[in-house]
Amino acid sequence: MSILALDGYGSGTAANTATATISLVTANAEDVLILASFNDAFDHGPTVDGYPSGGPFGISGIVDTGGLEWTNRTVTSLFIPPVGGLGTGYPNGITLEVWWAFSAAAYSGTLTVTYANDVDNIALVAFGVTGAGNPRSPWDVNASLPAPTTSVIGTFDTPLANTSGFSTTAPNSFIFLVGGTSDGEF
Repeated sequence: MSILALDGYGSGTAANTATATISLVTANAEDVLILASFNDAFDHGPTVDGYPSGGPFGISGIVDTGGLEWTNRTVTSLFIPPVGGLGTGYPNGITLEVWWAFSAAAYSGTLTVTYANDVDNIALVAFGVTGAGNPRSPWDVNASLPAPTTSVIGTFDTPLANTSGFSTTAPNSFIFLVGGTSDGEF
């Protein structure tokens, strides 16, 4: 059984835009690469089709200078009503996404992530995982995964995500949790 290990890490932020970039370098071949995106869009007007006007705010494309094709793993979008003087009563949207790619060789590249619309704050984290038994199909088959946040409790200033009830089936799993703050930070 291979030992799963972190292989490279990058992070980046952007504000008031629809694009952000992040660089990643790994040392090993046969890696699973992960990109996590967290963004927020505050006070973008009344809702249209369940999103604040100007939304949705998710990723619409990824251009990779390393030539890899990225696949979406999961998207979670939640809306929090503004309090404490922020906004004018319109909902505030937060979106968390996880994308992945397989890299046959050691990887070095920059990702340009494009969003469907301008967002207020963007935080990106990318990392490689080496040692996966099947890096071309790395995900645990357990039906509880991925386990996205289904609700946010608390206030705008101190939201608490509710994620529970997941387990793994594979005997050798690399478990990671991705979350963010109302300021578009991980």
